[in-house]
Amino acid sequence: MLKEEVGPLMRRQGYRWRREGTYEKREGDLLATVNFQRSVHNTTDLVEFTINLSVLNEPIMQQYSETAKRHYEQGTPKRLQVLDGSWSCRIGDLLSGFDTWWTFQSGEQTESVVGHVVSALEQTALPRIESEIDRLAKGRPSVVVIDDED
Repeated sequence: MLKEEVGPLMRRQGYRWRREGTYEKREGDLLATVNFQRSVHNTTDLVEFTINLSVLNEPIMQQYSETAKRHYEQGTPKRLQVLDGSWSCRIGDLLSGFDTWWTFQSGEQTESVVGHVVSALEQTALPRIESEIDRLAKGRPSVVVIDDED
């Protein structure tokens, strides 16, 4: 039911369903994602989920992956950090500052949960993603290698 209610909103905003639980939208080199993460504790009677949001600079993430692979192959694993090339958070960080999980229980009405999720996406999450796309499109992201301290 959630996908049926969220899908039209996401399509109107330019997102496409790409893989299990994830909507994606491309803007130039940037990839925006809205990921519905299920709890590892879900059962047939209880489903909990949260929403992860991100905007990634694909060339920088490719550079990050290649740099990590090179260090691994050379036997010199390093911690890498992406600077100014990506943004991510959980939706709860935007809504309340706390991690937010929604729950569907077997036999319960789901309309209020679905309505809250759609509202949170429409009024808070998607506008924030758009502002991050604008911000990141103007920046010059980079990847740095951080030497592990011995």
